[in-house]
Amino acid sequence: MTQLSDRERILTTLVDRLSTTMLLRPNGRVHDADSFSDGYGGHYVHFAYYRKPVKGDLVIGKTGRIDQWKVGFYEEHKDPSMGLHVIRDINTGQPCDYGNEEFVPIVGMDPTALLVRDERRVYEKVLEAFAEGDEYLYRFGGFRFDGEGRAVVRVRESHGGFGRESVPFEIVIGWTPEATVEEILAAMRAGGYGTKSFRPEQAPGA
Repeated sequence: MTQLSDRERILTTLVDRLSTTMLLRPNGRVHDADSFSDGYGGHYVHFAYYRKPVKGDLVIGKTGRIDQWKVGFYEEHKDPSMGLHVIRDINTGQPCDYGNEEFVPIVGMDPTALLVRDERRVYEKVLEAFAEGDEYLYRFGGFRFDGEGRAVVRVRESHGGFGRESVPFEIVIGWTPEATVEEILAAMRAGGYGTKSFRPEQAPGA
């Protein structure tokens, strides 16, 4: 199987998610965020014409040519008087000063789908660590970065606890681009993967 570049993977995911939006929110109003609500506190993927982009947003340029900067990560509005923005290339992270253009945020993508380069590779190693750990009750429940060299892995119980009250937990791990799957799995085990209870603590006397 051919490995997709970060740009190919993100754009393919974007098209896939937009196809879902068209099915489930075909009457979404482009200036109304609530019309794209998924009912669980999030949103179906859409173009957010109702707000300006902020640092880190995936954005699309409205009038520019089709090139590597058409869809990218928004960095800053560098010079409002000249309409100058800074956009980062998805594949390389290279910045580009882009003037005389309007950028529209793309909202609703899962944050892990937008991870690129070293961060994406670490995330994939975390998924491999869950597969290698092979703990049936302990499932991947989420992942995020938390400052320099730190990541947070969320662990949930299989099938939501099988009808019992079940409380997911988080494990903070250190990471570097060179971290191995085995090292990540060891850090997860040290944080309770495979051993920690999902049952909330009983109140005294209960």
